[in-house]
Amino acid sequence: MTTATFTPDVVACRLAATSKKQLLQQLSTMAAAHAGLCDRKVLSAIISREKLGSTGIGNGLALPHAILESATRPVTLLATLETPVDFGSPDNMLQTVRINAQKNPPAGGLFFERGWWS
Repeated sequence: MTTATFTPDVVACRLAATSKKQLLQQLSTMAAAHAGLCDRKVLSAIISREKLGSTGIGNGLALPHAILESATRPVTLLATLETPVDFGSPDNMLQTVRINAQKNPPAGGLFFERGWWS
């Protein structure tokens, strides 16, 4: 099992975002600052992944993620939103988001372990 330590620079509580684009921009900036990456490259990679299909999974949760060759280690952020944002999920509203950016996906290509949000 993989563990993660959430420090204040990777947690955003009641983030003020009014759209999916604005939310992804804010989270990309946070991820880039935490990992020493270019925020435009992080945002571009996440948007490219979102174009394949929304990572909103329902029940107010989304798991946007991307693979970045420039990443030297995985970066994970956790955010809650001040007001729900339409993220293209089955229930149309997002309240909590976990974002992940890393160089290579783990074996089997799965980014997230089941049940991490339990």
